[in-house]
Amino acid sequence: MEEHAKAMLSAVLALFLVVVLIVSATLLGFAPTSSQNINPGASGTLSILLTDPPTVPQGVTAVYVSYSNVQIHALGFPSNAGWVSLGSSGTVETLGLVNVSQTISSANVPSGRYDELALQISGVTVQFFGRNYTAEIKSDTFFAPLVGELTVNASGSSSALVDFQPIVLNLGGRSNPEFALSAFARALQIPPGQAHSNSQGSRQSFQSQSWYSAFTNEQQERLTVSSSTLNQSAFSVTVENGAEQPVGIRMIIITPAGQGPIPGSPVLMNSAVLLVEPDGSLKLAHVGATASNLTASAQNFLNAAGYEVQAGASVTLQFSGSVVASFPDAGGFGGSSGAYTVTIIGDQVLASFTVRVQS
Repeated sequence: MEEHAKAMLSAVLALFLVVVLIVSATLLGFAPTSSQNINPGASGTLSILLTDPPTVPQGVTAVYVSYSNVQIHALGFPSNAGWVSLGSSGTVETLGLVNVSQTISSANVPSGRYDELALQISGVTVQFFGRNYTAEIKSDTFFAPLVGELTVNASGSSSALVDFQPIVLNLGGRSNPEFALSAFARALQIPPGQAHSNSQGSRQSFQSQSWYSAFTNEQQERLTVSSSTLNQSAFSVTVENGAEQPVGIRMIIITPAGQGPIPGSPVLMNSAVLLVEPDGSLKLAHVGATASNLTASAQNFLNAAGYEVQAGASVTLQFSGSVVASFPDAGGFGGSSGAYTVTIIGDQVLASFTVRVQS
């Protein structure tokens, strides 16, 4: 009987330990499955660095992105579980990240394998001609899938780089600006020994490293434009998605050539704005040089579902109607040259090219 009692006691203790492990995993945000990818009993230091300045309109001199938390997702867990919080917060002036990476978080996390990061944004402030304006954002959480995966080793140091590619649009004008920020993000584990500092706010450059160049240049333009036509009664563009993942298109902006300060940041007040519907059709939201008919507000743009171009697919987007309009204060849309800059936007600048009006 004594041996039987000991066996029963051992079984009870084992069951108790299992329950404790399950409860602990639940409190950490983990489901009790796929536990082979994570070890809550061991931890290592993980640093998160941010790079890539935003594309901005003329007159914007600073973009302050405030974040309230950074999280990483354990490999093998569903999207609603397996998240580990690094508990960091701060503000980054992203225009200062030209060929520079800044540490935004550093903390001890359970050792294991991770496949995604999440950056929770508490606010975005745009400095425009010396004044600060709040920018609208589609969501307060930006997800950055990892290229490959991230491994955190017990009692060691690991680092990941987030390539954060935001675009700031001014959907108003200089006197009545209305800013919206959309962004695409992805992440990569930094090779061991490359990140020299894990203190929050510290900066370093990886520009000379081949892995960094390959990572940041891979998706500069995710769409290839094979043809485009523009005349007095129609517009069309044929694009191909050469990326390995679907690409969402939400807006096409047609601007007189030379009036957009840099590709991807056209003057919307002097543009034709086409919203892309989920079925691939184009809806004219605005055309002209005044704000009175600018119906493509920040929220309209950010909430637009857009059209998804599958990996490797080619699609032609067409609009029947005039986007080449004349208006008194611009001397004719496009001026005498008849050349236009066409910018295709999703959560980033997807493509930018020049097209001439055909008779």
